Amino acid sequence: MTRTSGPLPRIEIPSIGVNARVVNAYTNSRKKLIPPASIKIAGWWAGGTVPGERGPAVVVGHVNDTRRPGVFQRLRDMKRGAVIRYHHRDGSVDSFIAVRGEQHRKNMFPTRRVY
Repeated sequence: MTRTSGPLPRIEIPSIGVNARVVNAYTNSRKKLIPPASIKIAGWWAGGTVPGERGPAVVVGHVNDTRRPGVFQRLRDMKRGAVIRYHHRDGSVDSFIAVRGEQHRKNMFPTRRVY
């Protein structure tokens, strides 16, 4: 994402109550995507497409930790057709429609298929 002035980027998924700050997310040396440290923030995979461009995009975040719910606590409730909005720093908004969802344990993430 390009650094510009203005409010921080946000992701919004009204159907499951998500309205969260977004930061860049990167892969480690073993090509595993690292979620944001905060359980309340989402990460947009920096190695994928820029929000709003055509191509694969991956958003990562926590469902919970040992004590509290995370940004994607209700992700399993998201249905096909759900609206996902990405709010850019400049105030523009890109909208997406969910076409498929998958859940994987950290140690079972299908890295090759996703990237």
